[in-house]
Amino acid sequence: MKKWIFIIIMQICCFACFEDDSNLEIKTLNPIRIENIAPGEYYYSCYMGDTLEIKPLVFCEGVPDSKLSFEWKMYGGTIAPTVLDSTMYLSAKITAPPYASGYNLVFTITDETTGISRLETFTVTVLSPYGTGLIVADTKDGANSDLSLIRSKEFTSDISNSDDSRKIFKDLWSQNNGTELPGLVLDAFTSTYGTNRSLTVMTTEKLFRADQNDYVNIPSEEDENMFMVVPPNIGHGYEYGGFVEYRSTSDEFMNANGLVANRGVQNSNRKYNYILYPPGVRNYNVTLMYAPTNSYADVYLYDDLNKCMMFGSFQGLWCGQNIAGAPFDVTNLKDYEPFFLGEVASGIALLAKEKSTGNFKGLVMNKVSFGAPNSNYPKSIFDFTSATDIENAKFFELNVLEDVLYYATENKLYSTSTVNINSTVQWTAPIGEKITGIKIYDAEGGNVAYGNEQGKRTTMSSPNRLMLISTYNEGTQEGRLICIPIVTLHAGILEQDSRWHVQFTGFGKILGVYKQN
Repeated sequence: MKKWIFIIIMQICCFACFEDDSNLEIKTLNPIRIENIAPGEYYYSCYMGDTLEIKPLVFCEGVPDSKLSFEWKMYGGTIAPTVLDSTMYLSAKITAPPYASGYNLVFTITDETTGISRLETFTVTVLSPYGTGLIVADTKDGANSDLSLIRSKEFTSDISNSDDSRKIFKDLWSQNNGTELPGLVLDAFTSTYGTNRSLTVMTTEKLFRADQNDYVNIPSEEDENMFMVVPPNIGHGYEYGGFVEYRSTSDEFMNANGLVANRGVQNSNRKYNYILYPPGVRNYNVTLMYAPTNSYADVYLYDDLNKCMMFGSFQGLWCGQNIAGAPFDVTNLKDYEPFFLGEVASGIALLAKEKSTGNFKGLVMNKVSFGAPNSNYPKSIFDFTSATDIENAKFFELNVLEDVLYYATENKLYSTSTVNINSTVQWTAPIGEKITGIKIYDAEGGNVAYGNEQGKRTTMSSPNRLMLISTYNEGTQEGRLICIPIVTLHAGILEQDSRWHVQFTGFGKILGVYKQN
């Protein structure tokens, strides 16, 4: 027992001989501090293409600023991790596509004297700057096309009618895809159903698809990849065609080289169904197609192969029947050369030239909802052969609010009532410019300003009250879009005071204008 007590005492004495210097090598490290950013400021949003700025104040006591390094890196969604900036203050153009869930933005500060880093994570929501507006398709070389978007009060509901600022996003397709659209644009159509967004473009070369939030091409949705079953006329270039919307069910009808398919955009559907055929018809060639503004009216189509009218809805296509005593026969239009299909106040009008006489006729049809083969489509005929300069007309337009015909030669825009033909010149192109198209803005949204009887500013809704005229100057190779209010309905009178005309310049030759939803 005494032996063990002695051993313990000796061990205590030995340990007491050593000095405790275990803490002498520990250095106190000052933390990296971030100021000038409140806790709630870690969430940011900006439009794609805009510059994002974040200005934190960073310091570390005892460490020179030159010994602090910085990195701002963004990742998430479909983008690869990308370094945006390497300075304390972030200032970077955001090119990432819109992403509602938000990207992670990691701010890394490194103390180079110790190698120790501090990381802070921010959330950045990228918004699409490409809201509702007017799409302008143009070509600068005659072989390829591009798309621009106009956002202004004339076309955009979320812009105040007192806001005269106008923004044009030029050449969006080439900017976001690195190349122009091959071929010339024939038509473009946007649709939105919940999160199912699509911008479908038909050119003379190909069918393209993008999301109108970013205009980025979707390679898996081109040409034949747009169809459940690939039809034989798809994927080999397009001579003519276009899109309309059957509004009752938001079905998108596409005519490609004369054959028609539809796409129900509900349930996230991205593909067109089978080619539609009327009962008993084995082949046809649609050259004109129109969807009335009435939400439940049929789609109207002219079949140039069988020289007759066809009609459609989400249920399919069908042919009409000859009605005894009708002013014309929708099943037999062999005596006419139709060239335009649209809508006036009294009905759907097929503009055509009579083969035997050379006279110009408007074949007006009733607007029929959920029609059937025995529906009474024919309604009346108006003759506009006596309209001034009609034989030189190249472009035509009709307005659902009035029984008026608008038509344009290379340098003059005319209007006339369809009830009493009496043409008047509404606008003349400046010297050096030629008219390349006319279109009445018929989509939803927007307000237009004009002068009242006292010459003071007043406004009205743009739909069906705004004429869009595109011109081209071959010398300067510049296209121009002129927007003129229709101030007197049923007479087709445009605002003559140029102070109330709105123009957009800097395009190539304009191929068409289309509403972006």
